[in-house]
Amino acid sequence: MSSNPKDWLGIQFSGGRYRITARLGEGGMGFVYRADDTNLQAPVVIKVPRRAMLDEPRFAQRFQREIKSLVALSHPHIVKILDVGEHEGIPFAAMQYLDGGDLQARRRTASDGQNCAESPAMLQGWLRDVASALDFVHRQGYVHRDMKPENVLFDGEGHAYLGDFGVAKVLHDTESAG
Repeated sequence: MSSNPKDWLGIQFSGGRYRITARLGEGGMGFVYRADDTNLQAPVVIKVPRRAMLDEPRFAQRFQREIKSLVALSHPHIVKILDVGEHEGIPFAAMQYLDGGDLQARRRTASDGQNCAESPAMLQGWLRDVASALDFVHRQGYVHRDMKPENVLFDGEGHAYLGDFGVAKVLHDTESAG
């Protein structure tokens, strides 16, 4: 087994509970995988930070803060954390798998590649749910700070969820530091 999170494709870990089946994406901070959860008999998302990022104490704290934020922010339209753990010294989070893609993939583009304005009907399909989630987040004292189409996710029924709280900030932390 590889201790490099970039190479987790195909591995089984956490006592055989998770088997990585596909890489869904990667960013500057880490990798996102699809996995089969043998306990839940369902697909999940596994999020792991890059190995190099863990050498930075602030990043390790940020990853842990994201996980704690998502657990504390339990709402019907916020992606759910199902499990947290560590594999070969690398922390991971198992999250709800949403198979409907993200808002960016649903946006229409013109022949010149520019995004088209969305119809009111399309907005009604997700805007109320995301606004409700954001309102809840704000009432809990958090600011999402990375609201973009890629962080609005959909399940197979078309229900919208707010995801990726990697840069969420607690309001009172900001106020006490200023």
